[in-house]
Amino acid sequence: MQHSLGTWLHDDWEPTVSKDKEIQQKYMRKEKTAESKSSKTSVEETQESHFVDKEDRNFTLQEYVDKASAYMRAKPNDYNNSNVHKLESMPVIGK
Repeated sequence: MQHSLGTWLHDDWEPTVSKDKEIQQKYMRKEKTAESKSSKTSVEETQESHFVDKEDRNFTLQEYVDKASAYMRAKPNDYNNSNVHKLESMPVIGK
């Protein structure tokens, strides 16, 4: 269970939340990485930037709420596929 949660956090939660502009401004800093691309005639160096969490701050409950709302905006919940709908449609438990 811990492994599947860790996988979901790494593969789904973090990339989705880090794309949100509000989260980037409030809780992250921009980090530039240089990549060199070599061709036959010249060597090009391009800089890509990505956002990483700031290390010099404490985690707050408000940060979690902000990140959860950013995740829900990016991936809205579908009622027809939810567990609540599945439980309510069962004859003994639901309606």
